[in-house]
Amino acid sequence: MANKTIQTDEMNFEDIREEDIGEEVKFTFSKDAFGDKGLSCWVCKSKMKRVKTLIDLLDTDLKATIEIFRCDKCNVEYLNGEQAKKYDKVLMIAKAFSKNGFMFERSLNSDGDNYLFRFPAQLTKGWKKHQKVDINPLSATDFFVSVKE
Repeated sequence: MANKTIQTDEMNFEDIREEDIGEEVKFTFSKDAFGDKGLSCWVCKSKMKRVKTLIDLLDTDLKATIEIFRCDKCNVEYLNGEQAKKYDKVLMIAKAFSKNGFMFERSLNSDGDNYLFRFPAQLTKGWKKHQKVDINPLSATDFFVSVKE
C-alpha cells in the first residue's frame, strides 16, 4: 500500500498524512541527490535551464552573480542544494559588509613580524585546538576568515 500511494504522480506530498502511508517507509537517496545537477520544474515537470542572474545584496551596494534554474514554461526559478549553499555564503559576506551587521572590535597585537588578534570565547564554542583557517584577503584592511572543520 505504501509504495502504491507514494509512487503515484497525482499524490500531493504537502497534504500527506501518516494514515496515507500505513506502514514504515524507507527512502534511499543517491549521494549526489542534493548536488549540483539539473532540476525539473515542480509545476509542469519540464527540464529547467541553468542560467546566471545578478542579484542585489540587501543593505549594501554589492551585487552578486549566482546560478539558478529557470523554467521557460512557468517562469519559476529554483536553487539546487549546491547553489543554495553558495547563496548562503554570499549573504553572510554581504551581512559582514552591511552597516547593520553585528561585529566585535578587538585589539590587534604583534609578535615580531606577525600580527594577531583573539576571537571572543562566545564565537569559538565547538572549536578544537590545531584547527586550520582559510584567510581570503578582500583589500589591504579587509579579510574573510573561515575556520575549517
